Amino acid sequence: MLRSFIIAISLLSIIIIPVYSQSCVPEGISFVIQQDVNDFLINYPECTEIEGSVEFHGSMWDLSPLSNIISIGGDLTFTDCDNLTSFQGLNSLTSVGGKFKMYDCQELTNLNGLSSLNSIGGEMEINQNYNLISLYGTSSLTSIGGQLKIMSNSNMLSLYGINNLTAIEGKILIQNNGDLVSLEELENLDSETISELTIIYNNELKICETQSICNYLLNDLGPATIYGNALGCNSVSEVEEACATVSIDEASFSGDITTSPNPFTTSTTLSYELKYPEKVMLMIYDYLGKQVYQTEENQQQGKQKLKWNADRYADGIYYYRLQVGKQTANGKMVKVKI
Repeated sequence: MLRSFIIAISLLSIIIIPVYSQSCVPEGISFVIQQDVNDFLINYPECTEIEGSVEFHGSMWDLSPLSNIISIGGDLTFTDCDNLTSFQGLNSLTSVGGKFKMYDCQELTNLNGLSSLNSIGGEMEINQNYNLISLYGTSSLTSIGGQLKIMSNSNMLSLYGINNLTAIEGKILIQNNGDLVSLEELENLDSETISELTIIYNNELKICETQSICNYLLNDLGPATIYGNALGCNSVSEVEEACATVSIDEASFSGDITTSPNPFTTSTTLSYELKYPEKVMLMIYDYLGKQVYQTEENQQQGKQKLKWNADRYADGIYYYRLQVGKQTANGKMVKVKI
């Protein structure tokens, strides 16, 4: 009886074995068709860490067989990915040791599916993805170990998604993104981690005076090239002038400007505090930079509010500019369907 009990316990201890992370394919792997992706789970059922580089190049649409992967030691590259509409399936991926490159993936409108990715060891390049609207899906990303290159994404409206990025180790290149209006999503980036700044040929880009860029320029932390953008971000001197206004703005308000609700469905309210009575003007622009609304009023010292009723306006991204006397402050609002 005792012998049988000991055998049973021994068998149970064999069965209950904790599952640890397991690495695979140190030589790297390339996926060309959907069957390649499906076969990965069959060939490497326990793999959670790919040691080498991973390349997606071709026709595929479902990345769910890769749902166990938590890290990639080398590069992660997507090029000419026909039929790929999201990165769903890579939701467990937390780190890429090398570069992250996304080139000519025409069905992708955002980066949804990369919600756990928090670090990229090398550069991040987003290039020639003509239907890409934003970087939504990368809210966990905090560090990039190389350059940040966002180029030739003709329909990109904003950099929304990388709002929590705090450090890069290299150059920022923002080029030929025709519909991009603002760089406010770079607000939290540590300017001392930027080695060079190039912002060129973004025809609609008018708001570049984020705190990170202002700190970089005003503290002369490295080379800067800015031209070919909209008025307000068409030269280094224009951005520096706007940065001076931003600095004044911060000293002019007793508290932060907030919009609530945001996102909103029908209306939103801007709340702020004035240190003294002043004429206040609110201007709102659509994602193309076209002014769609303006109001002004004289307000007293203290807590103040301005409400925007957006019932008759289309859903999408809007930018506000609050002018208090000669001082201004900018921000973004998103109108969504009910």
